[in-house]
Amino acid sequence: LTNRSQFKVKWIGEPGQSPLAILKGPIGTFAVTKREIVIGRESTHSTTDLIVQENNYISRCHMILSYTGQPNRWIIEVNGKNGVLINDTMYKRAEKQPQSIPYRYTYLFTYCFCFL
Repeated sequence: LTNRSQFKVKWIGEPGQSPLAILKGPIGTFAVTKREIVIGRESTHSTTDLIVQENNYISRCHMILSYTGQPNRWIIEVNGKNGVLINDTMYKRAEKQPQSIPYRYTYLFTYCFCFL
């Protein structure tokens, strides 16, 4: 028998709306309806939409992904001092402006981020 709960989709944002993206990772699959997603480590002092606890190099608000309103177009703002490696490209904090993520399928940490 297969455990059906492992296939249940979780939501980042309002359930039932059309997803802007799908996130697949070690703790499940997430349908993203929020236009801005905060990714970081768990903390009682910050609000994080997706908790990533893979190592001590992750900040509480490590990065923010924002939907631009155009299909498949998201931008990233890196707040973590160690940066973020996405599809073999290093994004660092202290960039003057958020940077565009030019991929349809993006791999960050152990997650696959699929833009819809």
